Amino acid sequence: MRLLEGEERKEAQHFLEIAANVAKNSTCRKSQRGVIIVKNGKIVGKGNNNTTIEKLCDYPCALEREIREPNLCPVVHAEEYAILNTERCDLEGSRMYHIKVKDGKIKPSGEPSCTRCSPFVLASGISEFVLLHEEGPTVYTAQEFNEKTFQHYL
Repeated sequence: MRLLEGEERKEAQHFLEIAANVAKNSTCRKSQRGVIIVKNGKIVGKGNNNTTIEKLCDYPCALEREIREPNLCPVVHAEEYAILNTERCDLEGSRMYHIKVKDGKIKPSGEPSCTRCSPFVLASGISEFVLLHEEGPTVYTAQEFNEKTFQHYL
């Protein structure tokens, strides 16, 4: 992982702001997340966490059930929607920008921790994953993102 600087940092800030606007349309009451996928400077996919499954089967939100296991949540994650909604293109070499929004404000992310999305990101061919940390935008290779996610639970 490395902290982004210079022009790369400015570009990341720009894409993270777009991801924040996507997050604001999330229907999840627990945690609004937004993601965009960028390849060759062009946005090729967008997604937010969405409770579509909840609408189909009336399954209660994890927040209401006070369940702490992320894989028991009926929400389709922002990363998953962004990959599913990409324009038909090869994702090899693309970068995913992920942002967290709470009460309409952008919040720094913690370390990678979603065991559901990190393998999905890695398998899709996305090369890099950007999170906003306290220090600024930070880029992980997809492999690092996946490894750090699972190390989080060891």
